[in-house]
This record gives sequence, structure tokens and C-alpha cells, in this order.
Amino acid sequence: MPSAATHRPEIPFGAWVALILVLGAWLRLRGIGVPEAFVDEGGNVLTALDPRVRAIVDPLGQGRPLLAHLFAPGGWFPAH
Repeated sequence: MPSAATHRPEIPFGAWVALILVLGAWLRLRGIGVPEAFVDEGGNVLTALDPRVRAIVDPLGQGRPLLAHLFAPGGWFPAH
């Protein structure tokens, strides 16, 4: 039998479930009002596909020269 100093009370299963739900809700609610990551990347895709947008949002001027080449393959299939 374990001694009283080494005995740890068990945490009920429901407490773990509640902890996970509260953590998930906090992570979701703290980002309300901030664009999702995909929304931010949509501008990069549009920049790669549309030359008019590329002229406005210049990746080289923003100090991101590889950004222009990262999404360039998206322009190879304009019908999709």
C-alpha cells in the first residue's frame, strides 16, 4: 500500500474532458476578428495568378523575393 506522501488523487475523466473543451474554446475564441491563415495566403495566391495584383503587391518591394516564385505554379493551370 502506498504511503500518504506518495499517493496522488486521481483526476476524474470528466475533468480531463472539460479541460480539453475549455482549452479548445479559448484557442478558438481568442482569434475572433483575426483572419484565418488561409485568408492571408489567399492574397499570395492571387498575387501569383493576376499580373495586375502582382504590380500592386510587389513581393520584391516587400523584401520577399522567393514569394513570387512560391505560388507561380498556380498560374500554370488557369482553368482550374
